[in-house]
Amino acid sequence: MPPRTRKKSSKRRTSAKKTARSLSRWRTAALLFALSSGVLLYLLLFPPKLPERRSLKPLIEASLFRAGLGREYAVITENRAEIRLPSRVSKERVLREIARGIREHYPEALLVRRGKKAEIQERGEVIYSLIFHPPPLKKKKAKPRCRVAIVVDDLGGDWGVAREVMGISRSLTLAILPYERYSRKIAEEAHRRGFEILLHLPMEPKGYPLKDPGKGALFVSMDEDELRRRIAEALEALPHIKGVNNHMGSRFMEHERKVFVVMDELRSRGLFFLDSLTTPKSRGYVVAKKMGLKAAQRDVFLDNLQSEEEFRKQWASFMRRVHRYGKAIAICHPYPSTLRGLKEAVQGMGGEVEVVPLSKVLD
Repeated sequence: MPPRTRKKSSKRRTSAKKTARSLSRWRTAALLFALSSGVLLYLLLFPPKLPERRSLKPLIEASLFRAGLGREYAVITENRAEIRLPSRVSKERVLREIARGIREHYPEALLVRRGKKAEIQERGEVIYSLIFHPPPLKKKKAKPRCRVAIVVDDLGGDWGVAREVMGISRSLTLAILPYERYSRKIAEEAHRRGFEILLHLPMEPKGYPLKDPGKGALFVSMDEDELRRRIAEALEALPHIKGVNNHMGSRFMEHERKVFVVMDELRSRGLFFLDSLTTPKSRGYVVAKKMGLKAAQRDVFLDNLQSEEEFRKQWASFMRRVHRYGKAIAICHPYPSTLRGLKEAVQGMGGEVEVVPLSKVLD
């Protein structure tokens, strides 16, 4: 065969081989593309299921129960718990129980404390948050203040003395005789200043007539109509009164039927009664309570003897009673020694004792 013909044939074979190799590469590339597209499509249509993370909620609930906390102390969700600590359970106790639960049931997790909070982490990722609320601060129970009522009797005859009494404390209770020269004026001024006013109703004492109760007094010898008339006149003579206490009356107050008439008149007018206890056999308080009146009885006379020494002695007795029972009622009179002692005593009272109007300590 001629040489030129052999060269042409060799070139044709080389070209055919190149074409075959190229087609082979394209087929391989197409096959790989088809396979990868199929895998990708499969993954898109059927994504692989990742292993589910176990819920920590049951573990937290069980741990709180072991620490002594019921469900009412926590709000628990799948990834967070807010825990309200009572004073009897500490935060450390709760965390110890949670750490124990993690060790037993979730060893791959880690409990991390962060101040008032804590976290449960897995491979550095926070998978659960714990928020602690401290127990509420215990409020100190305020010591109840003792209450005292101080009634100043026998006012009405001296305007200057009445003004001096009103200058000591606005919480004093003023008992005014009905028919004295300045009775009405004192009642008007006392009312204007905000004082509580009693009618100091005269009644028959033992030893009458050597002891004179004064104008308009009630006597055991009077019949019911006369008693009611005198009571009504005395009540009308004095304005702004809230209640009544007896002036003298050591004889009258021992007669229950007579006392009943007085209480009946007071009840019809909505007034209260203070039994001055001028006799240990007084029926005043007992009858008043039977008839449904608000009432009280005197605990201490501050000035049976007119001296500052006696006043201080009785005041000490008064304070002992107040601290023992929480409240007490004292009666005094506008003697010079009493007013000096009263001013000193009221100004020196601590915050535990409060002077209040008589109506605040009635039974």
